[in-house]
Amino acid sequence: MLSDFVVFLSSHIHHTNLYIMNMFDKVVSALNSKLRREIIKLLNESSLTVTEIFKEINKKNEYHVKYRESIYRAVEKLVDAGLVTKYYDTEKKAICYRLAVKTIKLNLIEDRVETMSQTHQ
Repeated sequence: MLSDFVVFLSSHIHHTNLYIMNMFDKVVSALNSKLRREIIKLLNESSLTVTEIFKEINKKNEYHVKYRESIYRAVEKLVDAGLVTKYYDTEKKAICYRLAVKTIKLNLIEDRVETMSQTHQ
């Protein structure tokens, strides 16, 4: 019985560490794109649909994103990393995205996300 518990606990700790490392990698990967960082800045101002993000990004002279799908993939990567949330806006009758986190503290030595300060929505 005790050995089963020790194996379970060891397995649980291993999976927890994998999750922490996985989250760290996801956050770092998501931030490793100027386009995704620009999307974060846009979402800091207001919640937007993919189409609205696409139009706003293309208004800027430094960017020309040819396909809306590119914006969708970039935003979904931010969602996967926990930096952006996705929800259905009943007024717009569309899927919208909003910034979920304003501040992140990364521990580069231990490869983990220490804190993610939530936005006030």
